[in-house]
Amino acid sequence: LPDRPRAWNQGGALAPRRNRPAGGTAQPRTLLGCDVTRLPRPIDQLPEEAVLIYRRLAGAQPDGFLPDLAGSLNNLGNVFSNLGRREDDLLATEEALAIYRRLAEARPDAFLPDLAMSLNNLGGALADLGRRREALRAVEEAVKLRRTLATARPEAFLPNLAKSLMIYSLILGDSPRAGAAAAREALEIYLPFARQHPSAFASQFLGALQQTIRMKSFADDAQGDDPLIFEAVQTARELHFTRGDS
Repeated sequence: LPDRPRAWNQGGALAPRRNRPAGGTAQPRTLLGCDVTRLPRPIDQLPEEAVLIYRRLAGAQPDGFLPDLAGSLNNLGNVFSNLGRREDDLLATEEALAIYRRLAEARPDAFLPDLAMSLNNLGGALADLGRRREALRAVEEAVKLRRTLATARPEAFLPNLAKSLMIYSLILGDSPRAGAAAAREALEIYLPFARQHPSAFASQFLGALQQTIRMKSFADDAQGDDPLIFEAVQTARELHFTRGDS
């Protein structure tokens, strides 16, 4: 399941946080009397229109269209985030989260991953607004959910757990020891994935390595004594990773 969290780039700056919803949004042929196959762009590329459409459909058929409404709100939040409309981003993200909570209560196997993703998004939106404590609570819940998911299906969910840990570390900027511990755990997760799938995980692996070193230096923790950092640096050299890899 692809993740859609807010991401920070390797320099620590905020970057766009979400991709398209995991299963994609449903694409009915006809909506509100319009043949959607004739639209100039797919529905999920018209975020505000998509929310209006799926809100109406979910009102009539909640079982069929609530997931699509949540996904469209998630996409709209991403648009607002990219435009710097932080309050609007938060409103869309909170509504998506409320829907995913409801869905996950009814069908946890299907929607717990989306709930965790939405909690990550909320953490990023709150952090943008300087609401650090609330952001930490949201991401802590995402980490807890993803630990559970990764225990059952590590190959599928360990990378998502690492993403949540990275967000947690970045929000913990003024608590360097706790931030270093979270980043180090993310690095430990990413290391074998980077070795097995270097083209897919180079960027995440290098970001976790840089964040671990950065937070350890802030905490006055000796990096050279950490065998994981040594191993990660050696791996980056062996695989010829650079900050331009993705």
